[in-house]
Amino acid sequence: MTGFITGIILGTGTVVLLVYLLLRFFFFRILFLENESPFPFIDTCDALRVEAEKNNWRVPMVHDLQETMLKWGKQIGQI
Repeated sequence: MTGFITGIILGTGTVVLLVYLLLRFFFFRILFLENESPFPFIDTCDALRVEAEKNNWRVPMVHDLQETMLKWGKQIGQI
């Protein structure tokens, strides 16, 4: 019985570790593509908003993530 419980614990730990590694090194790189814009930050935001509206998409809210990151002591470069 002890071996069975140990196996379940080790198996669960292995699955959790594999899921974490897959998310960390594979999926996030695919889901979050990063391309540097040739425009300043504000112009890039405006261009994205205009293109979204051209395609009948709604932009209900825009958040300044650079400002939020600065509040937490993280500085990011131009996007």
